Amino acid sequence: MKLRNTIRILSVFLIPGILSISCSDMTSDIKELIGTKTHTIQSLSLTIPAPGLEVYTYETTYELWHEVREWAEKNGYSFKNPGNEGSYQWSVQPSKRKYMPVTTITYMDAAVWLNAYSRKSGLNPAFYTDSSFSTEYRDSNQAIAELYMNADSNGYRLPTVSEWKMVAKAGTKFKYAGSNNCDAVAVYGQSKCGTKLPNSWGIFDMSGNVWELCYLSTTNVTAKGGSYGANDYALAIDYTPYPMTFNTAVDYIGFRIFRTVN
Repeated sequence: MKLRNTIRILSVFLIPGILSISCSDMTSDIKELIGTKTHTIQSLSLTIPAPGLEVYTYETTYELWHEVREWAEKNGYSFKNPGNEGSYQWSVQPSKRKYMPVTTITYMDAAVWLNAYSRKSGLNPAFYTDSSFSTEYRDSNQAIAELYMNADSNGYRLPTVSEWKMVAKAGTKFKYAGSNNCDAVAVYGQSKCGTKLPNSWGIFDMSGNVWELCYLSTTNVTAKGGSYGANDYALAIDYTPYPMTFNTAVDYIGFRIFRTVN
């Protein structure tokens, strides 16, 4: 079974599909409809389509990480860290632990990898070194002060903290992602992805296994969800995000793939 093939389109859950905008004291020239008259509209409600999110059911496995990294390195991308199979040592080729989450990578490694995965999949990259989104980030050895994420891109990216929390809660009020019983949904001893119960949207391991990277700003990154070594309180959805830097690379932080779907 290839865990990466199991994804969920969650736009119907995450964003209702329409976005209502209310305006007041708006002047509208409706010449095409009623001639040259201009009417002042005191209030107006517009309904327009809103983008949804594609969310991977599982945390990014080492198997998928390795496959995309090999393609990336042949196509002009470079990585500071090769990644681990969970909390185990670096692997040249995926082993029997390949369905464990990839770890020991930096936020910058993840950004380069997500750009490469986007290109490999025929999508537009989401991470850039400039605010105009013109210079794609392709080398995590490159030290930069700011990294820009284009959330409107159709490519793969990290979630914002609010997006992550929305997916973890999945329309419920549970303390943990899928239950008020931590043991039912959270992995304590690091394991392959998807061994405990999912939340109500079918998403696994949003509490436990590894912390998941989240985008904060051009200069800040964090992680949510707790890890195999965290206490119960850290596995709660509303727990304060994990403090980290662009270059933090430890064996209990990984990431989950998100994508904007228009």
